[in-house]
Amino acid sequence: MGGYKFEGRRGLDAPRLQEYTFYIAAKDNSGNYSESTKVTIQHPGISQLDLSETDLVGRFNSISITLPTPLSVRSQRVYLRGEPQNEDNPEEKDILGYRIYVWNLDEHGEESREYKLENAKIVDFDAEEIEEGEVLISVDSNTKYEIAVGCFDSVYHWNHNEDLYENTISDFVQITTASIEPIDISEALIKPNELTETLNTPEEGIKEKITLMAGNYEEGISGGLGLKYDEGEEGVDVQVVANRFRLFKEDDLEGTALFAVGEVDNEEQIYMEADKVAIRSEFNYDDFEDDDFLFELSNKGLQIDTPNLFLDKQGNAEFIDGEVKASNFIAGDKDVWDDSDGFDDTSGVAIGGNGTLDVGDGDNYLRLAEETFEIKSNNFSFISNNLEIDTEGITADEFSLNAETGKAEFSGSITVGDGALVMDDDGLRAYDPDDNKTVEVKTDDGEAYFNGYIEARGFELPIRSV
Repeated sequence: MGGYKFEGRRGLDAPRLQEYTFYIAAKDNSGNYSESTKVTIQHPGISQLDLSETDLVGRFNSISITLPTPLSVRSQRVYLRGEPQNEDNPEEKDILGYRIYVWNLDEHGEESREYKLENAKIVDFDAEEIEEGEVLISVDSNTKYEIAVGCFDSVYHWNHNEDLYENTISDFVQITTASIEPIDISEALIKPNELTETLNTPEEGIKEKITLMAGNYEEGISGGLGLKYDEGEEGVDVQVVANRFRLFKEDDLEGTALFAVGEVDNEEQIYMEADKVAIRSEFNYDDFEDDDFLFELSNKGLQIDTPNLFLDKQGNAEFIDGEVKASNFIAGDKDVWDDSDGFDDTSGVAIGGNGTLDVGDGDNYLRLAEETFEIKSNNFSFISNNLEIDTEGITADEFSLNAETGKAEFSGSITVGDGALVMDDDGLRAYDPDDNKTVEVKTDDGEAYFNGYIEARGFELPIRSV
C-alpha cells in the first residue's frame, strides 16, 4: 500500500490515475483466503499555486522567483478511530517539479491566458534541484514580463494529464527587470542657447587671443582667464590659471560654492554641491541606448552603467567577469550583522582578513577558520557519489544509519580497535591483545564460544560439560 501513496516523488512510473481500488484478503497457512475488503485510494488533488508580486524580483538580466508552496485539495492524513476528521484541510503536497511560463509583455503585448500558456517561454525545474525554494531564470534587462508557475506530480502531469495539470498554474504576475535610467539632468543646463550660438558665430575683427590677468609683478605671481584660437587644433582653447577657482550662485552668495577646486593648507581639494551629478560616455541624451555608459549620483541614489558593472538606484548590482577584493567583506544586512561573531539574526556572507569564512545566519551556517570546519543546520544535506548525509541519517552503498531510530545496517564487515572486535557474515569475534580469540558467535548455526565466565541475572541456561 505504501507504494501507492500519492507522494509525487516516484517518477513517471508512479500512479497516473486519480483513483485506485484494491481488494485485500488474508491468507492462512492452508492457503485459504478470507473475504476480501474493498479499499479505494484517491489522489488528494493539487490547488492552484498562489504567486504574488512579492515572490518576484527583477534583476538586470534575470528574474528571481520564490516558488509558491503546492497544497493538496484534500487531506491525505490517516485519522485514528474517534478522532475528528477534516478531509478538506489542505496540506503541503510533494511534487516532481515546477514549470515556469515567461511572457515578454513588451514584445508580444497583452493576450488571453490561454494564448500566453501556449506560446510563452517555458522553463522546467526538477524539485530535487531547487534550493531554498527559489529559482533564477535568464531574461532581458529593462523589460516587462508576466510570470506564471505550475507544478506537477505523476498524476497532475503536463505530459499525460494536461487538464489536471493546468489547474495548478498560477495567475500571471507582472515584473519589470532592472535597468539603468537615462541621466535626469535639465536640458536648460546642458543644451545650447542663444548665447551659445552668439559665441560660436565668428565676426569680422574677432581677436585670436583674449586674456584677463591679475597678480603682483614684483613678486612674480599672476593668474587669470585666457581664450586663444589654436590653429593646429582648429578650435578655441580656454584656460584658467589660479590657486583657487570657485563658482557661486548669483542669488546665494552667503552659501557654499556650487563648485570649487584649489589648494588649501597645502592640500589639493575639489568640492561639488549639487542635487545631481552625472558623468557619461558615448551618451545620446535624446535616444538613450543600452550601450551608453554613465555615472549618476542624486538624492535618489547612485547608478552606474559600464560593460562590466551595473548598479541601479535601488541598490541592485551585477558584476560581469570581474572580482570583488577586500580585506574584510560582508554581504548581508549591515544594520543587524554582529561583527564580533560574524552572525546575528540575518542571512549573509562574511569573509574576514584572517582567512575566516562565514555563510548563513545564526541558526544555519557554514564556518571555515583556522583549524575549524563547522556546519550547523536544521535541514542539512550532503551528497557525494555514493554517500548522503542529512537530518535523517547517513546513507551509502554499503551502510546506513538512521538518526531518528539509531538503527544501523552494514553490508560489509565491521572491525573495531585494530581487529579486537570483528563483525561480518560469519558472526562476531573478539580477540585479546595477544590475538587470542576470546569470544565467537556464529551466524550459521548459532554456536557461541566464550573464553571466560558468563555472568547474568534473571535467566537460566542448560549446563553441560565439554
